[in-house]
Amino acid sequence: VVVQLAATTVATAAAGAAEPMRSEQDLLADKIRDGNLLAVLATFFGFGLLLAFTPCVLPMIPINLAIIGAGAQAGSRKRGFLLGLTYGGAMAFVYGVLGVIVVLTASTFGTGRGTFLLAFTMGTVAALLAGACVAPVVIQVVLFASNLYATGTTIALLLPFFLGIGMAIPWPIAGAGLASLPKPGPWMVRVKQAF
Repeated sequence: VVVQLAATTVATAAAGAAEPMRSEQDLLADKIRDGNLLAVLATFFGFGLLLAFTPCVLPMIPINLAIIGAGAQAGSRKRGFLLGLTYGGAMAFVYGVLGVIVVLTASTFGTGRGTFLLAFTMGTVAALLAGACVAPVVIQVVLFASNLYATGTTIALLLPFFLGIGMAIPWPIAGAGLASLPKPGPWMVRVKQAF
């Protein structure tokens, strides 16, 4: 498939086609602008859910649940669920708010010289959003949403929030003790490599 794609690209370029090669981000942006709203939001929700199963995040879920008093020590499944929901909801809220702030105030990301305010803002976002493990993906989604919003696609404002909702899903479920989390293992490396 790769050889065929490369051959097609070379043949197209040789034929003098006016259409330049497009990046994956440009293709995704086109699909978002032209696509089904629910499918777009479900895609970013799915990205967030996958991020929750990366090697840095998944092992921290039971530890953080214990810290907030959810899980077995919650006293009831309902209380554990609500504690996990509150924790996960706060994560999604932070993703959404920070995403909207960055998208609405930073239409010039990646263009021209950087500013100290921009560097400080992105560093703050990275620190708040779960550290080194998922921050590169989250920042990429926020930058992508910002560029998409700059083209007039207002749905871009929701992308970081739905990424956060996806990452938040395991918290109320595990907090209520409704399901056991998968055990860390080599499979997590494949999830990480997907990003």
